[in-house]
Amino acid sequence: SHGSGVRVAWDHEGGRLATGSSDDTVRLWDATAWASLGVCPGRGGGGVVWAVAWEGGERLVAASSDGTVRLWAASSCCCLGLCRAHHGAVLAMSMVAPRLEKAVLATASADCTVRLWEGTLLELATAPRPDDEVEQSQAGGSAAGSSD
Repeated sequence: SHGSGVRVAWDHEGGRLATGSSDDTVRLWDATAWASLGVCPGRGGGGVVWAVAWEGGERLVAASSDGTVRLWAASSCCCLGLCRAHHGAVLAMSMVAPRLEKAVLATASADCTVRLWEGTLLELATAPRPDDEVEQSQAGGSAAGSSD
């Protein structure tokens, strides 16, 4: 079972659910049999997985309280890479066109920024955290917002 505040993403292609929560894990579920398919471990620091999303049915993306977005292989729960996306917790994300060669991922953070990442998800997973002053990262553009 998970900690509090469970986030859910539905895999429309495979009948699976991915869930993330305050126990710093992403769990995979067979939505038909209501059975666990695996657990993708977090970083081990008591973090929170704030958002999860499927990418084409074989990989999924998880946004965490440590400012990272991790890419996971759904079949093995192996971490394929991580993107140090923000200086604060990544609280929300949305993926556009995840099945195309070039996905666009939007991330929103407690550091009062929204960033847009364009590229293959493996490129996104290895992109460095952008500096506050930089408008472009290796994987794509960045848009900063403010709470002013």
